[in-house]
Order: sequence, then structure tokens, then C-alpha cells
Amino acid sequence: MADPALGEATVDQTTAPVTPLPAAQARPPAPAPRLRWARALLRFVLLVTVPVAGALVAAHYWMIGGRFIETDNAYVRADKVAVSAEVSGRVVEVPVSSNQIVAAGDLLFRIDDQPYRIQLAQSEAKLSMVRTEIAVLRAKYWQAHEEVVLAETRAAYFEREYQRQTQLAERNVAAAAKVDEARHEWDVALQTVTVKERELGEISARLGGNPDTPDESFARFIAARTKRDQDILNLNDTVIRAPADGIIGRVDLRPGTIVDPGRPVISLVETADLWLEANLKESQLTHVRVGQLASVRVDAYPDHTWQARVASFSPATGAEFAVLPSQNATGNWVKVVQRVPVRLRIDRDPADPPLRVGMSLLVSIDTGHERPIPEIVLHILAWLPSLEGLGLE
Repeated sequence: MADPALGEATVDQTTAPVTPLPAAQARPPAPAPRLRWARALLRFVLLVTVPVAGALVAAHYWMIGGRFIETDNAYVRADKVAVSAEVSGRVVEVPVSSNQIVAAGDLLFRIDDQPYRIQLAQSEAKLSMVRTEIAVLRAKYWQAHEEVVLAETRAAYFEREYQRQTQLAERNVAAAAKVDEARHEWDVALQTVTVKERELGEISARLGGNPDTPDESFARFIAARTKRDQDILNLNDTVIRAPADGIIGRVDLRPGTIVDPGRPVISLVETADLWLEANLKESQLTHVRVGQLASVRVDAYPDHTWQARVASFSPATGAEFAVLPSQNATGNWVKVVQRVPVRLRIDRDPADPPLRVGMSLLVSIDTGHERPIPEIVLHILAWLPSLEGLGLE
């Protein structure tokens, strides 16, 4: 309809038909060449580069997967000494307390030594008496020896006297009574020689057959000296000292306590020689050797790492040293992976944090072992033409 005021014809929009746009104008605009290149690159990275990189990383970790042997079943170990007394007695001094650091030779406790001093004095007196007895025997030996010589001289005299009286009697100068008397004197002298010789033999036997034998060779002297030495040892054992550098664990002792020989009263943990014990599974020992390096982390110091070396292997699994070892040949049986204790020597530095016996560890042993590339992978690589010049055939 035409509007007279405007002088132009207006179309009723509600009733006018809609003319469709051309098909070329309805499509979205084509992407720019740079955007197409970025999309292609992203698609290549996601579909090729990322899988290949992941496969390479997985292959790397698979090849070195058997190189490092790790276990958290590991602990700090050290020699522990149960200190006990060698002699019985009453304790008179205990200068140490629990958790105290001591050096080798430090006094731990002292036992009343008065009874042992008395025993030592008696032993020394006995030894002196034995020396005197041996000296007296030597004097008696030489006295008996002189008496034998004297008896032999008298016997020789009476023998000559008997011969003279016999000759005089043959010439009827001496009476027969004189001959009999001379004969009697000679017989008595001979018997005296025999008695003196036997007395000398007895003394000689008590001197070991030689009067010049030193005192140290006589059995009585050895017995007396041994008793004296034992009493000296007992007296020295009344003073108990630390056998090595370490830390006192627990002191179950007070002055006045009566101690018995062999009963532990003080525990001492040595600090001079600490080592690590890693309980590895039997399947982890395939490539572990003595001398291999290991890194150690202690639960108490997670930010510090120690270096260690494999020192030795236990000759048996831990179950073999148990009080009640397993009896796998009886009844039902379930396989349990056994563990073998492995000792490691730790490289300690004075600046390192202190280690306490029994602390838990995380040990990682570098065996240096790498898994070989599977043969199927080598064959696949050999088939690739692009790798022919790399020597992988």
C-alpha cells in the first residue's frame, strides 16, 4: 500500500514474502592457512609424538627397572654388650647412668674389694711359705749329701779296721773278740750308708731330682702361684670398666646391690662400628654383589642421604635363625618369600646426624644391571629402512 504522506509505497512486513540468501553466503568462512597448520601440528603431537615419547620413557624405565634394588625392611645395627660381673660381691660405686656416653676403659661400677684383698694376702703368704719350704729342702739335701759322704768314710775306716784285726788274728796277736767287734762296726757303717743314701734320695725326689731346679718348676710352687694369680685377677675384677666406646642403655644397679657372676646388670651399645642390615627378598638378590654402592635414607632424617656399600651376605635366611624355624615338610604348606639379611658398611661423616640402633631405613642398592633389549624389538628395528645405516641390523 502507498503512504500518501511519504509519497512512497510501503510493504507490509507481516505479509511480504522472505527472499532466501544465496548458498555461498550461508557457509562459515574458511580457516586461515596458519590455523590449519597449527591444528595439523597439534594432531601430530597428540597422535604420534606423545605416544612415541611415552613408549621411549616406558622402555627406559623397563630397561633400568632391575638395576636398583630397594627395600624399607632395613635397620641400623651395632654390637650390644651385656656387662656383668666376674666375681660376686656388694656394689659400692655406680658412677654411670642410663643413656650416658662412655669411652673404653671408663668405670661402670665397683664391687667391695676387701674380701678379695684378704684372699690375696693369704695367697701371697702361702707362696712365700712354699719358697721357704723349697729352700729348706735344698738345705736338707746338701746336709743329707754330707751325711752320706761321712757314712761312707766311716764305713771305709771300719772296713780297714776289720782287715787289720783279721790279719792280727791270723798271727795270734789279736783276740777273736776284736775281730768280731771290727766286723760289727763295719756292718753298722755299711747300713748307715744305705740309710743316709735313702734319706738323700727322698729329699732329691721332693726336689724333682735336681736340687738346683728353679722354684718355678716345682708343682707346689706352681699351685701356690696360680692361686695367688687367681686372687689378683679376682681383685682386679672388682672394678668393671667399659669394654668399648658406646652408650649406656639401661642400668639395673645401685650401691648396695649384691651381684652374681655372669648376671647382666648394664647394657652397652657400641658406637664405634655401626652397620646397616637390609632384609632383601630372595628374588631381589639375583644381581646384588659385595662392594656395590647404595643410597640410604633414614626415616628420622628424610632430607639427608647416606652412602653405603654392600659388605656381606648372611649364610641363611632369617627364618633359619629363628627359635622355632618353620617346618615346611609337615602339614599344609603355603609358600612365603624368604628374606636374607645383607650387611652394608655405611660411610659416616662427623657432620651427619646421629644414628640410633634400630632406626628404620630405606635402602636402594645400585646393581648396575640393565635388562637387554628384547629380540623382537631388535628385529623390528632391523626391518626399518631408515635405521639401516645406524648399525642396528
